[in-house]
Amino acid sequence: MANFDLDTGKFNQWLLANGYNLSDSFEIADLRKNHQGRGLIATKDITEGETLFTISRNSILNVDTGALTKIENVKDKLMALNQWQALILVVSYEWFLNENSNWYDYLKVLPLQMKDFNSLMFWDNLEILKPSDVLDRIGKSEADDMYHLLAGMIESLNLKEFQIWFTSEKFHIIASLILSYSFDVDHVDEVRELDKELSDEEEQRPKDETPVAEGEAEGEDEEEEEQNGEDEEEEEIADDLISDDSYFKSMVPLADTLNSSTSLVNAHLTYSATHLIMKATKDIKKGDQIFNIYGDLPNSEILRKYGYVELPSSKFEFAQLSLAQIMLNYESECANKLAFCKFNSEQIEKFVSLIFESIQGSAYLDAQLEDEGGIVLSKYEIFSNGEIIPELLLLLLIVSTIINGLASDPKWSKRMIRNFEKRVSPDLESFISRCCLKCHQLLEDRAYLTISCVETLKTLVQNKIDEYPTRFKENFQLPSKTDLSRQDMADVVLFNELKCLQDVINGSFPPCNEEGELKFDVINDDKLMKNILKRKIESDENKSKRQKR
Repeated sequence: MANFDLDTGKFNQWLLANGYNLSDSFEIADLRKNHQGRGLIATKDITEGETLFTISRNSILNVDTGALTKIENVKDKLMALNQWQALILVVSYEWFLNENSNWYDYLKVLPLQMKDFNSLMFWDNLEILKPSDVLDRIGKSEADDMYHLLAGMIESLNLKEFQIWFTSEKFHIIASLILSYSFDVDHVDEVRELDKELSDEEEQRPKDETPVAEGEAEGEDEEEEEQNGEDEEEEEIADDLISDDSYFKSMVPLADTLNSSTSLVNAHLTYSATHLIMKATKDIKKGDQIFNIYGDLPNSEILRKYGYVELPSSKFEFAQLSLAQIMLNYESECANKLAFCKFNSEQIEKFVSLIFESIQGSAYLDAQLEDEGGIVLSKYEIFSNGEIIPELLLLLLIVSTIINGLASDPKWSKRMIRNFEKRVSPDLESFISRCCLKCHQLLEDRAYLTISCVETLKTLVQNKIDEYPTRFKENFQLPSKTDLSRQDMADVVLFNELKCLQDVINGSFPPCNEEGELKFDVINDDKLMKNILKRKIESDENKSKRQKR
């Protein structure tokens, strides 16, 4: 206790010595009894919009301010790395410097021991999290590859003592620290440009138009995602060079002391050209904890990145279906509905792959969809209350329609599909393209789904439900204690994922909008099929008339 309080006191002095402007409305508190380490507690009532503290840009740790950057010829090499790699080296070097680091009193309040981490990177028994797809997002092998890359770079810098110090264990500690504590801080020019855009919008707004309230500004959600760690998109583009980015991944002392809660968040970090400012986003009572938010994350991601879970759930829970599961289901469906094609198992797999590749390559969808990634994704989120990522609904609608359309006329289908492994017929290409167009219009313009699409969705979800342990389906009770074992945390993750899936089966799909109206209507497949096959039907009718003559 004595060392903990002493380190907190020195950290507080360090903040003041480094230009932090701190309100007297909070204190750094010892929250270890709640298993939360340090946190900020209000010492008086705080009003919404009140500034809690301001931080000079010179007092945050990144590739622009670290001691490693000051070594001759090093900064250019750091700028040729990505944000993760560069900050890992920068923070590691400060830790290596120990008391000689300007950031020593800050580092003393950070978790820098293996025992301090409970994130999934440090779990030995990951089996208890099956069948959660979070297991595919841990990235241990990628982390090991990064260690060897950075160790090689340190060797090239000829920093012998640092090279010996930089072990695999220390790398994993710093990498996990950055994952859970870092912020993405926009460059000054970016902030000034945004301020100018907002100012121009304000000048152009009609005088009688009500301005957007503070905290509701366009783009604020995106800024929140950049706090404390990475959002999913950031992790996927981590190979971008730091020199090409408009921000620095940074360690922000004190801002990272706030604990996170998806339901209790009451503070938010904003950026100006000269400072970072933490403000209250709602009234906070004396004695209450001040919470930031790490992003719109489910418990699976909170556990993966930060090593804890929220009870009873996060506001943003989801389960996932994999593309492999979806394709396997459609292979089975093709084997049944297109049995007249007499495909073997290899041909069925190739034909289903052809359908998905054609959808992903659709020029029409590419032009219509906002997301450049298309609708054929590796994973699809199933949220609570029957909410489902729209890409999945459109994909299922299109594929189900293609298969049902082919099944409706065996003779026509066999002619189109014949020799598809060597050459895709123009008629088949045209049919798939028309299905993409009509299904997209049906869903986007009229909010319609077909019966077969919904049935396929529920089959996929039920198959995923069947993978979860049966104990969660039999009056399972979530743990109520705060001192959770790894098994407890795994149970919380799996229980909440299962609930998201069960919502789809138990009547919450289609979900309702804010007015209580269903977001989608479900129609008979025949209505859509007649529209898609209209030209074929007309052609068949004309052909029949000619034959009768």
